[in-house]
This record gives sequence, structure tokens and C-alpha cells, in this order.
Amino acid sequence: MQNLATGALKEYHWDELSVAVGFKIEADDELTLEYLLENGILDQMDEVENVATVAAKEHNLDLALDAMMTEWGALQFELKEHKTSFVLRGVDEIQALLDDHLVKTQSMMGSPYIANIKGKAKGWEQRLVTLQNLLDEWLRVQRTWMYLQPIFSSDDIMRQMPTEGRKFATIDAMFIKAMDEVQANPSVLAAAARDGMLSNFRSANKNLDVIQKNLADYLEVKRLHFPRFYFLANDGLLEILSQTKDVRKVQKHLDKCFEGLNRIAFRGDREGNPDDLVIVEIGSADGEKVDLVEFVDPNKGDNKGNVEKWLNQLLGAMRVSVKEFVKKSIEDYPAKKRIEWILAHPAQAVLNISQLFWTREAEDAMRTGGNAGLATYKEQLDG
Repeated sequence: MQNLATGALKEYHWDELSVAVGFKIEADDELTLEYLLENGILDQMDEVENVATVAAKEHNLDLALDAMMTEWGALQFELKEHKTSFVLRGVDEIQALLDDHLVKTQSMMGSPYIANIKGKAKGWEQRLVTLQNLLDEWLRVQRTWMYLQPIFSSDDIMRQMPTEGRKFATIDAMFIKAMDEVQANPSVLAAAARDGMLSNFRSANKNLDVIQKNLADYLEVKRLHFPRFYFLANDGLLEILSQTKDVRKVQKHLDKCFEGLNRIAFRGDREGNPDDLVIVEIGSADGEKVDLVEFVDPNKGDNKGNVEKWLNQLLGAMRVSVKEFVKKSIEDYPAKKRIEWILAHPAQAVLNISQLFWTREAEDAMRTGGNAGLATYKEQLDG
């Protein structure tokens, strides 16, 4: 009676039991103990126990599957707003539960009692695997989208990389649409069952990989045109390239490209015309200022929108200015008092010309007077 009243016996178990004991047993209101005893059920107790044991084990597996399904049925994605859309957050608990239930389901698949519910277990395992694949692809898209979205929001980048810009715009629209649908129905299982979501994210990741490769190639071209860009990380270089219309945005990155150069000054700032962006002066972090001999116009000809070109011109203008400063420093050195001379010229020129004249005059002193000449020269320097 305990074996037959377990509650774990399903219709197919009763059919198996009928075959095992040799007479028909149906779980209905007409089944009586008298009927079973008259047909010799006590002589078939081993067969009854075997069927009942299998049914109980199977029932436990079925209950475990149902428990997992119920647990997932209540789970929802947590989203947060991000600029024009939403992004996933807090998926660690979902991922941990997913890993745990995948292990449990796969262990069930190896059980000798799974045969009659194998289809159900296999279907559940497939749902979990699909969800795992979806999360992997989804988070990859999300990370790359969050990185590239501000980059391709720039008109300058879209102008310089139109093909990649169009590809990203398609992915951007798909991602925003998908996140809007998840926001409307944040059920985890609903997302996993949504038609096309996994395939869309897989396709998006392939295209995003291509976009990132082409973006890296694009940055490499810019660095080859202006090698000092190699001193900048990709984010810094992209910040410059995405704002080429605003020449002033380069200021914050100058100290990484040029040792000692901290700022540039524009002619318009001196004359009260903020639209005049011709570069007329360079400066250091400690406030030293040097006028350029040759001015640089970032918006003239090919320079416009191509920051690497006018930065190369700036580098050339700095070299020309240095030559002029050195020439003027050499001319002024014998004619001015030392303090006056030092304050009249850039510090780098002062250091170099001081070393040049010290070396020349020390050699002359040794050549003409030997040790005595050096002593006389020391007195001259001390004076």
C-alpha cells in the first residue's frame, strides 16, 4: 500500500507495473486491495518496489526541475539609465545562480532515473545554456557600446570614419531597442526566449570587433603622421580626434606630447577675438611664456580638422623659434649684464648658451694662461 500510494506513480508507471506483475492495474476509484490480493500482488512485491523506487527517484528529479523553473520565473534584470538608453547592472547573482543550476541540471542528465523526464530536463538545460550564451554576448556588446558610443557621437569621428559610423549607428539602434524591450519586461526568462536577441547580439559583436580594429588602424595612421601621439593612450587620442573643431581641447594633452610644453596661447585671446585661433605663444607649467617666430593656424587649409598636421607645424615652429632664441641669446650674451641677460631669454636657451660660453671661455683661459688663466677666469665668474 505504501509503494502504490506514493504519489510519484504516473500513468506510464502503472502500465509498467501491470506488465511487471502480470495483470492490469489502473489507478482509479475501482482499484481495491482485495483485487490486488486476489491476483497475487504479494508474490510480486519485488517488482512493485522496483517500479515504486524508480518513480520516487524520478519524482524527486522532477520536483528539483520545477523548483529551478519557479526560482527563475521570479528573477528580473536590474537596469540603470545610461545616456540615451539603459544598461544591465548587478548580473553577478544571476550569473552565479545560472552556473549553479547548469551544474545541477547536467548532473540530473547523468542520473539513471532521468529517462522518462529526459526531454523536459534537456529542454531546461538548453534554456539555461541559451541564457548563458545570451549574457556573454549581451555584456560584450554592452561594454563595447558604452566605450564606442561617445566616440561615434562626435561629428568629427563620423566624418573621418563614415563606414564604421554607419555600422555603429545600426548596432546602436538595435541595442537601444533591445534594452527598451527589456525595460518593458525585465523577466530573465522572457529575455532568453525573445526571438532574435541572441543572434542580434552575436552579429553585433562581430561588427563591433571590425569597428574596433578599424578604429585602432585609424589611430595608428594618426600616430604615424604625428609620432608624439604614441605618448597618448587611446582614450586621450580619441578625445582629441573627436573634438577637432575645438582646437582648445588639445591643451590638456600637450604635456604628454611635449616635454615642458603645457599650454598654447591664441592671437584672439590677446586681441579679444575668441574666434581667432592662430597660435602665437607656447608656455610651460611654471608660467614661462615664449612667443613663436612663425605662427600656426589650425584652421588654415589642410590643417582644418586634421590635428596631427597643425601639431606637426607647431613642432616645426617651436624649432624655428628655438633657433632664433639661441641666435639672439648668443648675440646678447656679451652685451648685457648676466642677470639682465637671464631674464630676457627662455630658460632652456639660457642653460644651453651659458654652457656654450662657459666651455669656450674656460678653454681660452687654459689655452692662454694655463692654471693661472683658469684662476683668473674663476675670479671673473665670481665677480
